[in-house]
Amino acid sequence: MEAFADAGVTEETQLELDFFYMSGGSDADEELDDYLTGQTDYDVQACASRQYGVTGSTQPTKVSVQVLDEWVAWMVRAGYEHGRCKFDGWGAAVP
Repeated sequence: MEAFADAGVTEETQLELDFFYMSGGSDADEELDDYLTGQTDYDVQACASRQYGVTGSTQPTKVSVQVLDEWVAWMVRAGYEHGRCKFDGWGAAVP
């Protein structure tokens, strides 16, 4: 969060988080895509022809260190339990 703070982002700033999963193969990627689409309001895309099998972005939301820690843990678990896809990270554009 230090990088965010340096850029003027606070816990009141809404950010759209982009996320990436390594491909687990087309069936695994589709399983994870279906799960995330059904459980969230994220924009999700399975794209097994590229390095990342599933990518997407959240809706704009306020974030804190605690929120990010919980979200990352949930995303890792979702990938593991629904397609065995490895969560490879996230990013956000600073407004």
